[in-house]
Amino acid sequence: MLVENFPEVIDINFTSHIEEGFDDIACGKIAWVPVIEEFYTPFKKNLDEKMGSVEKLTEISETPCPHCEKMMLIKFGRMGKFLACPEPGSRVTLPLPEEAAKIKELEDKTQNEKCPICAKSMAVKRGRFGYFLGCINYPKCKGIMKIQNKTGYKCPACQEAGRTPIGDIVEKKSRGRGKIFYACSRWPDCTFLMNKKPENEPDLNSAFQYWKDNPPKSRNRKSYKTKSSQKSEPLKE
Repeated sequence: MLVENFPEVIDINFTSHIEEGFDDIACGKIAWVPVIEEFYTPFKKNLDEKMGSVEKLTEISETPCPHCEKMMLIKFGRMGKFLACPEPGSRVTLPLPEEAAKIKELEDKTQNEKCPICAKSMAVKRGRFGYFLGCINYPKCKGIMKIQNKTGYKCPACQEAGRTPIGDIVEKKSRGRGKIFYACSRWPDCTFLMNKKPENEPDLNSAFQYWKDNPPKSRNRKSYKTKSSQKSEPLKE
């Protein structure tokens, strides 16, 4: 469809020409407005024409609509694909079967979670960055929570400190390399963490004792700068 209707946009010579223009902009040889205008003016005109002439592709699902009993259409929205009623003007929508199964799995997994603001039940929702929990009392209450992979164990550090509620040991990913580790769900109030998934209570208690004996180093940026500046100073006689 792109080759047939927008051949100049996907042509390699056009791409090369635009990239050369960007290089000249970066070097200060030309202004950016003429470069963008050269491309956008004919493109916008062609786009407006094709919006009315190009036949829209319709993908039909195998799911009957609960409203009209016809097969629902597969459409694409800002959150991804979804099912829509084929009747004009109808706003009946459903998630795709695979997404519905995923939502059901997450609902079973998080059925006991309560809103951190009003303590009401939470519902599985989907946003730009994936699934999350939102308060069923939305928009009156805007409480949200991440869906965490719990290990089934409570945090020993919270228990020893008498914190309420006691945090859960959940799976987390480090920034950068995305390494898996396990930590208290009450972070940053509780900083307990361990490298391996606990398989039993003795395993968890052993990791907790090691964490107490080897407390993590502070990563305070202010102190780091102070130490760095001290190292860079020349020795005085």
